[in-house]
Amino acid sequence: MLWLNKLVGFFLNPIMLGMILFLASLILRYIRKWKFRVSQRRVALYLNILAVVWIWFWGCNVTTRLLGVPLEKPYSPSLAADLPVADAVIVLGGGISADGSGKMIYPELHMAADRAWHAARIYKAGRAPYVVTTGLGSSDSDRIFLLDLGVPDSAILQENKARNTEEHSALVGALLKQKYPNKKGRFKVLIVTSAWHMRRALLNFAQSDLDVIPAPADHECTMSASDPVKFVNFFPNAESFALNSCIFKEYFGYQLYRLKYLF
Repeated sequence: MLWLNKLVGFFLNPIMLGMILFLASLILRYIRKWKFRVSQRRVALYLNILAVVWIWFWGCNVTTRLLGVPLEKPYSPSLAADLPVADAVIVLGGGISADGSGKMIYPELHMAADRAWHAARIYKAGRAPYVVTTGLGSSDSDRIFLLDLGVPDSAILQENKARNTEEHSALVGALLKQKYPNKKGRFKVLIVTSAWHMRRALLNFAQSDLDVIPAPADHECTMSASDPVKFVNFFPNAESFALNSCIFKEYFGYQLYRLKYLF
């Protein structure tokens, strides 16, 4: 499933699909003429128009409001102190990265770094005795950030093998069993991830033997839609395109996993 996940993530994203449409239009202009009623030049023109409209749509703030806010709406922000007590808080990787070359001293914080920050809040509020960092390459950098935020090293559990959300759900349970060898019954865990990613995360963790409680962070879409709609919101910009690419992946990935678990 991992190779399919990566393949889909590489090809089925807004920028790649837009480039494929442009490439198809170029090919149609230079290959031998076909024997269809519609001319190649007209089809190529249609593909060019479709590519422009496609990229424009995924680059607008209005698209974030239409598709991103509904993803986050079921998982509204809550105070850390208001969350129930659990056996552990699990922070999904993806918001912080470390430099593999060793040239950078500190981890780099990205858009979803709020995840680790919120996990630290939850720990300090006494909602869970442990914070589990999970994800290949991101677990170590999350740990450094959590230490800087005042979470003691003894309270941080690391899972360093998971390469996607599906593997997070499978490997974290085994880690908790090692920590609680005499635990009877199911573990209760708080899941911290970006609000727009929470629906897919819960779908994956529903396949595990954990009792999962959502603790969403990083409400990027809601924040971007907090102001009234303006004329400029209908025009593409780099920030909206990056966020909308994540939204596109969430919608497609959720349906892909639904099909997998259905069969």
